[in-house]
Amino acid sequence: MNENTAGLECHVAVLGRVQLPPGTLPVEIDSGEKCFVANAFPKRMTDPERGIDIDVTDCTVFTVTHVGQGGVDIGSAGEIRRIFDRSINAISEVTIWAKTQDVVGKMSSFSRQIGVVDVKAFFALGVDEKVVGWINPAFMLQRDAVAVMSGVFSGMVMANGPAANPVPPITRRVMSSIDLVSLGFYTESFVNLFSLTDDLIQNVIKSGMVQAGLSEVDQKDLLKSIKEERLKVYLCHLAKLCGWKSLKEEDESLYKKVVKVNTVRNKIMHGSRRLNREDSVNSSNVLLGLIDWLRHNPFGYRIEEFPLLNMASPHFVTLDKKTNEGNGIDKEDS
Repeated sequence: MNENTAGLECHVAVLGRVQLPPGTLPVEIDSGEKCFVANAFPKRMTDPERGIDIDVTDCTVFTVTHVGQGGVDIGSAGEIRRIFDRSINAISEVTIWAKTQDVVGKMSSFSRQIGVVDVKAFFALGVDEKVVGWINPAFMLQRDAVAVMSGVFSGMVMANGPAANPVPPITRRVMSSIDLVSLGFYTESFVNLFSLTDDLIQNVIKSGMVQAGLSEVDQKDLLKSIKEERLKVYLCHLAKLCGWKSLKEEDESLYKKVVKVNTVRNKIMHGSRRLNREDSVNSSNVLLGLIDWLRHNPFGYRIEEFPLLNMASPHFVTLDKKTNEGNGIDKEDS
């Protein structure tokens, strides 16, 4: 590796076959960081000294070199998460670019950008031969044991299944946003959740209008007349006029965050903004806080509580030589 490519080297096993042009491809990701991306198709990822031996016959193994990041402390939870996200972004950029170059078009329709759930294994090689890695727990199950359990219970019909207890539409929409983040579609995840939040705002305020005695025609005329600062009018003026309270007066901190998130959404709609994982998660958390505020409306409009929905998040470990066990690195709050 010459001085132009010196940096932090990461190896990422991604499920599926990604066909790229031969050679190492330079990439500049959204943070302005420069990377070099190469790919190969080995049968296994191995490091006998650290007890690593992973079957990757179902993967494309990418080598992502982060230029100028050789001195990064990969033992830090925040830094290794940043490097992991940047590695995924770099691979996605290469995949999307290759897809646009596929003139024949036979393979490109089966490829897409990737997210954390597409990664089978990840290893970063730091200074002093330090190695930090993660193996997707979805692929750590013992197939034989799972097959036995599946065979034993395959004939049982559950009484409390999807037919008897279907997933509520609002919960399904929230779950789809979480899935989109895990699949690497960060901007789309936020836009999807913003759309849900916007629908809930309208439905809550419309319920307040009904309670205040406005006819359907009056409601439509009033809402059509709102030309500017629509979110502010709904959450502050109309909410208060309908007998509830203004979000700005009740929780100014949340209101300011909502206004900022609304600006992000507007920039996305005008094509000038793409979100990374951190931006998407932070903005979505603001929307979830707003949904919780709307849930306490006095108009009888019910917004169901969401079950505990966890985002796919790797738990990295430092792998020492000549041991099969690693030392866990505390996860960041996501």
